[in-house]
Amino acid sequence: MKKLIKFLSIIIIAGGLTSCDDKIRELEELNKAPEFQFFRKSSVNWEIPSKVIEDSAKVWNQSNNASYAAILRVMDVNNNISKINIFSNNPDVSFFVNDNTYYSNYEVADNEEFNVAFRANGSGIGEFRLSASDDFGKANDVRFRIEFRDNKLPIPRLEVVLVNGTTKNYQLKGQNSFDRDKAIGGAIVEYEFVIDNIVIHTSQPNINHIFTLGQHTVKLRVKDNDNAWSQQIEYNLNVT
Repeated sequence: MKKLIKFLSIIIIAGGLTSCDDKIRELEELNKAPEFQFFRKSSVNWEIPSKVIEDSAKVWNQSNNASYAAILRVMDVNNNISKINIFSNNPDVSFFVNDNTYYSNYEVADNEEFNVAFRANGSGIGEFRLSASDDFGKANDVRFRIEFRDNKLPIPRLEVVLVNGTTKNYQLKGQNSFDRDKAIGGAIVEYEFVIDNIVIHTSQPNINHIFTLGQHTVKLRVKDNDNAWSQQIEYNLNVT
């Protein structure tokens, strides 16, 4: 009945002596399956995804709130999308649709564009399948195969540069420190400088300090957005 209502006007215009069943059959043959389009985190335009999208993301925790995010939409030239489903059979993974969390199966309301984000509590491969079908049963799907990776400790880098020889003002530079997970969302969020046992915590990679004459020890470690600290490195400074 839904098919008849949707295409009744076409049947009336087409006329002829052929039956309604014949007309519906002809329309079904002309019908095309819905098509997914994908806007990935590095995209500048919508793209038609391959059948399997493979990528990587960080393992989720409360500190980093990491996930693999994307925007999808379903295009249907016949405008008869019936349903869009998202599936996962892995109990260790979850996904968000427009900020709501699901664990196994979710049917998107008749919506052509939606945000999804996939996450996992542990390392390994997470697989997700999205399927779109129309009123005539034609369907298309796309699969995400995401490698969720454990956090790697960040790497500290320290330079000590003389700024003013008269005042003995030095700049302590941690700007070349880096997070080995940067490509999948890692970031350095805090720097800990230790100057002769004086501890300074800051979000700034570089700080200035005026030293007295003599021997001094400067140390640095950095923290990433997984709340993990790097190893501490040390620099011995002789101020003359």
